[in-house]
Amino acid sequence: MSRIFNFLFPHFTEEDSRIMDGLARRDNCPPSERTHVDNLLHNNPELYRGLEKAALAPLFAEEQARRHLQRLQEVETSKASEVARNKAQIRSLTREIQLLKFQPTILSDEDAAREMKRLLQRLNGWINSCFRDTHLLDKLRQDLENNGAAFVPNGQHELRAFISSAVSGTFYEHVFGRFLLGLPGEEAFGAIAEKVQNYCPRHVAHHWRTATSIAVEELADEPGVINAVVAQVEADFLQYFSIDPSSGSTKLRTLVRACIQFKRRLDRQESQYRFFRSAFGAPYTPETMQQALMLEDVGDRVQCALWPGIYKESRTGSLVVEPETVLAKKTVVRDKPISLWDHDGPMLGLLGFDDWENVDGCVPPGAWPLMTGAAEPSQLLAGKI
Repeated sequence: MSRIFNFLFPHFTEEDSRIMDGLARRDNCPPSERTHVDNLLHNNPELYRGLEKAALAPLFAEEQARRHLQRLQEVETSKASEVARNKAQIRSLTREIQLLKFQPTILSDEDAAREMKRLLQRLNGWINSCFRDTHLLDKLRQDLENNGAAFVPNGQHELRAFISSAVSGTFYEHVFGRFLLGLPGEEAFGAIAEKVQNYCPRHVAHHWRTATSIAVEELADEPGVINAVVAQVEADFLQYFSIDPSSGSTKLRTLVRACIQFKRRLDRQESQYRFFRSAFGAPYTPETMQQALMLEDVGDRVQCALWPGIYKESRTGSLVVEPETVLAKKTVVRDKPISLWDHDGPMLGLLGFDDWENVDGCVPPGAWPLMTGAAEPSQLLAGKI
């Protein structure tokens, strides 16, 4: 009896087996040794079987539950292993597909122009939320005038345009004006890229540029770029904030990150997109510029560049995808304006250099922008590249 019981219920104790053996011996003992209960059970087999079944029911239920749980655990383990194998197979197939046909997200010219407008709207929203105090804006204007700025804004709209120009100049220096964001020694690399573009098939140059951009992204210090932009803007304008500085900086970080992502997407397109930005005093050209404020008469000279433009390079010429946003006024421009800030005060982004060639964060004529193969706005119109 105990062997059968142990076979059916391998997890029951020795005490359980001993009890069952005792019941079996009492059932087989001589009539003289039986008790009244034994006789009752012996003479009523159905009652005996019913009591025995009732006694064993919990044991059967417990054993069934244990075996059911064991089967569930085995199924879960098997499913987990199968899912892991499937995921590994998917990753492997994905890598193979990427090797067979590498194609990043495609942006059309309309997409690029639309995203550039959206980023400018976000910058304007940030400026409107951070610079609400008219007294602080008046102080900014007075500080510019006291420091002999080349351009002193008149009115709240021009002051906000000036702030937009300074902030976007910092964006241009750290993000938009780079050949590939995060690339060290980009001037030398730009010359290599130009040779690849000129001597390799178009798809080869595209894949090479895209792969390089991806590798640079993995190696670059994106938080460091964001911190540098925010630190420069804070140094320029923190004293004029009308909201909590930490709140303004947090919103600015989000905007800088969006600009970085957009720049990388453009870097990986089949056509090469470049950003351009005009210097203070540059001639106003309607083909590459758009006026920021609705003035009665658009001026012939750029007072400040609020937001960069985008042009697309090709072997046959260049196309302006999105004009840069500028504030142009009919103003006499000095041949060599003084810096917007003196040397003892903070510098507004890229707008505080003494040299005329570097005013407003732009590079000197003939070296526009800081990479090989890019063009000045005047060259875009002439189709010289």
